[in-house]
Amino acid sequence: MAFALITIHLHLPGTRSLKAKRSLLARLETAVRKLNYAFAEVGSQDLWQESMVQLAAVSSDSRVMESRLALLEDQICQTTPGVMITRIEIEHY
Repeated sequence: MAFALITIHLHLPGTRSLKAKRSLLARLETAVRKLNYAFAEVGSQDLWQESMVQLAAVSSDSRVMESRLALLEDQICQTTPGVMITRIEIEHY
C-alpha cells in the first residue's frame, strides 16, 4: 500500500480578487480529482495571488503512485496556464 501527501505552493499572478482565485482553484480541483487525488486548500486562503494546496493519494501499487505523481505537475500546468508552482513537497508513507 502506498500513500502520498503532496503540498503545493502556487503563485497566481493573474488573479485580482479572491473570487477569481476561488474560480481558478475550482478548475484545478476538478482536474486533480480526475487523477484520483483528494484536494484541499490549506494555506494563504486570504491572499489573492498565493495558495497552498494539499493533495492526498492512495494506491495498492507504488509504481502506479509514481506514474500518477508524474502526471500531476503537467495536469496543473495544462489546466491553469499562468499559474506558477513555487514549491512542491511530497511525503511518501
